[in-house]
Order: sequence, then C-alpha cells, then structure tokens
Amino acid sequence: MIVEMDKILTVTEYINLLNDKFAGYKAKIVGEVFGFKEWQPSGHAYFSLKDENDESILSCVMWKSNYALSGIRLEDGMKIIANGRPNIYNRDGRLKFIVDSIELVGEGALKKHYDELKM
Repeated sequence: MIVEMDKILTVTEYINLLNDKFAGYKAKIVGEVFGFKEWQPSGHAYFSLKDENDESILSCVMWKSNYALSGIRLEDGMKIIANGRPNIYNRDGRLKFIVDSIELVGEGALKKHYDELKM
C-alpha cells in the first residue's frame, strides 16, 4: 500500500502501515541474551539480544506458547539464534523483535543435543 504524502494518518494507521511492511522482513538474528524475564502471569519471555561485535541491542518478546515449545530455558549470557520479525507496539511506539523460535549456538547447542541423546 502506497500512501500519498497529502493523506493525513492517525498514529494507529501509520503504525499499522509500518507493521504490515515489517511483516515481510523475517530474519534469523544471532546475539547474547540479557535482561531476560518471564512475565507472570502471562508467561511471555522478554529479553534483549546484544551484538558481540559492538553495543547494538535489539528488544525481543517471545509469546508463551512459542517459548514453551522451544524447550529452551533462556538465561542471561546465552548465545542464541532468534527467528522472527520486527513489530512496533502501538501502546508505546517501541520496536520489538517478535521471536517465533530460538536455537542455541555453540556449546549450548552441543549440550542440548547431548542431553537429548541421553534420554
């Protein structure tokens, strides 16, 4: 959808327009988990991913159902790959990365695979 420059949009309309465009920008992002918290009673996982090469930070949310399905208990300091898409939350205007799935990187991935084999 192309919006004419003369058209006046509400804040909600503009955020929805951006989110419609963002939906196509799915990505796999690697980073270190920090600031992890599991919000109660919803069970949603909130955390940030930090780039190991500089101080870049991306705020993330993973809905309870996806977090439970992942089988991974996130902790600060873990290196993960997060699969998802960007989204601007209407109520505060902040960009979040909506995480659909996660996988461990490096030693964490090897340990998880080893633990699965032991079962």
